[in-house]
Amino acid sequence: RYPSCSGARPRTADAARRQQAGIPDSVSFRTKPQLAQDMLSQVTAEGIPVQWVTGDTLYGNSPHLRQFIHDQGQWYVLAVGHRHYVHLASGQRCQLRHLHNQLAGETWTTIEYRHSEKGPLAADWLALRVALAREPEQAQWLLIRCSHDEERQYDFYLSNAPLDTSLVDLVAVACTRHRIEVLFREAKN
Repeated sequence: RYPSCSGARPRTADAARRQQAGIPDSVSFRTKPQLAQDMLSQVTAEGIPVQWVTGDTLYGNSPHLRQFIHDQGQWYVLAVGHRHYVHLASGQRCQLRHLHNQLAGETWTTIEYRHSEKGPLAADWLALRVALAREPEQAQWLLIRCSHDEERQYDFYLSNAPLDTSLVDLVAVACTRHRIEVLFREAKN
């Protein structure tokens, strides 16, 4: 089990275990978003051009990582959890898990986003400009995916992409994550 945010000590804090495992004192515990930030810094330092960054909720829920990416002049499309609160253009504050109740008049676009063994996968997509309740000074895109299942499920993504970014581009970046995960799985085998 990974250490929680409740103050549990990471295993790297146990000197005897570190010594037994051969972990040098210079190595400290880093969260996955911190490791991602380190990797992005290394990519930038090596002069590798990167404009877009994508990731799942583990990364998208990290305001520090989102701000780091923004400060690097890069754009992100990162999945976020349903517990975030946003301010809509109307000024209304709403938790993402209840947002679908506020979207009755919005026009959704059906987009095929991936091919599977059973054929193309499609979902309804919508992009809105919002501000996070904890980051009200920074308007962002909220990309919403609604499944075509009987129990319509909603997934949410935040993006700092420019205002003129198309819905199709936001969806393409969000869906790139799946292809990257498949490549990582294949590389491990």
